[in-house]
Amino acid sequence: MKVALGSDAGSQSWDLSQAGEFQPLQTHAGMPAMEAIQSGTHVATSLLGQEEKLGSIRPGMLADIVAIKGDPLQDIGALTNFDFVMKNGVEISLH
Repeated sequence: MKVALGSDAGSQSWDLSQAGEFQPLQTHAGMPAMEAIQSGTHVATSLLGQEEKLGSIRPGMLADIVAIKGDPLQDIGALTNFDFVMKNGVEISLH
């Protein structure tokens, strides 16, 4: 069964980031870290029929990119420790 992570809400709670939603997939559903991460990237876009435009980083794709501090395969909570964010090709200041 494919599990997709994402939201169709126009906004989300200020106390929970999308990155924070990966950890419950691992801790409560027993999903391996890589599978949980993939649920919010290419699995989600595939289920939405958008895999030709979104869900992976390669030439011609649309992408917002984050770099994190730490290894999310060892500690999925690292996904909330942003080091760098780029949206629509522009770096977003974190400070």
